[in-house]
Amino acid sequence: LIFNGQVLRDDSSSLRSFGIFDKCVVHCLIHQGPSQQQSSHSSSNSQQQSMNNNNTQHRDLDLSSYFIPILGIALSCLWYFAVAYTAYFNFLSTTALIGLTSLYFLTVYGTHFHVNVAVRT
Repeated sequence: LIFNGQVLRDDSSSLRSFGIFDKCVVHCLIHQGPSQQQSSHSSSNSQQQSMNNNNTQHRDLDLSSYFIPILGIALSCLWYFAVAYTAYFNFLSTTALIGLTSLYFLTVYGTHFHVNVAVRT
C-alpha cells in the first residue's frame, strides 16, 4: 500500500496510525518477487545483496513538501520588487500579484487548517 508517497510496510500498525482518514486515496502496488529459476550461486549473491540493501535504505528525494514555502518566498520577493520598483509594476501586474497572493493564502489555509466535516447521507 502507498499513501502520501510513502510505502506502508509495517503490517502490525493500523491504518489510522499512518494518518489515513476517511475518503483519502491509497494506492496498491502489486509486483512479482524474484524469479525461482536462479542457481544456488546467484541466490547466495542475491541474499548477500539483500542484506546490504536492508541495512541502507535509499529514499527518493521528495521536494513536494518544500513547494508551498518556496512559493511563499517567491511571492515575498515579488512583493518586495513591487514596492521597491513601482515603475515596473502597472495596475494589471499589481492586480495579478494580489490575486496570486490570495490564492496562495487560500491554499495554505486549506492544506494546514483542514476541517473534517461529516457528510450525512
